Amino acid sequence: MIYFLLIILGLVLGSFINALVYRLNARQSIFWARSACPKCGHKLAAKDLVPIFSFAILGGRCRHCRAKISVSYPIVEFAAAALLVLVYWIWSPDLLMVFGYAVLSLFLLIIFIYDYKYYLIPDCVILPAIVFAVIFNILRQQDILYIFLAAAVGGGFFLLQYVISRGKWIGGGDIRLGVLAGAILGWPGVLFGIFLAYILGAAVSVPLVVSGKKAIGSAIPFGTFFTAAIFIAIWWGERIVGWYFGLLT
Repeated sequence: MIYFLLIILGLVLGSFINALVYRLNARQSIFWARSACPKCGHKLAAKDLVPIFSFAILGGRCRHCRAKISVSYPIVEFAAAALLVLVYWIWSPDLLMVFGYAVLSLFLLIIFIYDYKYYLIPDCVILPAIVFAVIFNILRQQDILYIFLAAAVGGGFFLLQYVISRGKWIGGGDIRLGVLAGAILGWPGVLFGIFLAYILGAAVSVPLVVSGKKAIGSAIPFGTFFTAAIFIAIWWGERIVGWYFGLLT
């Protein structure tokens, strides 16, 4: 029963995240504006907003103008539900861990999507995420000095690149994302998170450059790769590092 409720909650939160990402970029009210088709502007009824099912029933098109609806909408809804189920499966019955990692996972999902779509990480999302991560680790009775050390290393690593390149290599959002990674992963987990982010970025970017779909030096949504790396580091970081060092011994 609990998993069913988590799936329903996740689908609803995923639908909210879709609206949040769109409205933040469009500079619309998050809570007061009614949902509308981005193509024709027609206000959407409740039957058009049921997560996943409305998309399937409508065949991925607006009921009024028949414009295509991005498949990213149901994917995000499914992802939010899957994250809540995964968090509960891993950390239950510790409610503090379940709640903390569920909230952080949703923050990371928002950053992942926003940076993927708009090549930007909004401060109104990442700054509250940093504060929440620090408070969460304090409640978990983690060594706060290690948390601040990890946050300083994560942010400082990208700040140095920003200064050297005069903002050409990365943006300010990546610096704050480095701080968030440190606040979530701690020390030395943040080092693995950063390393993995570059591995993921290279794994996607190099084939695109080789195929001619991207030019060398083209902008990429690095925050998307970094948030994916943070997700992996949260759940499997210690196992991956342990496996790697086991190969060396």
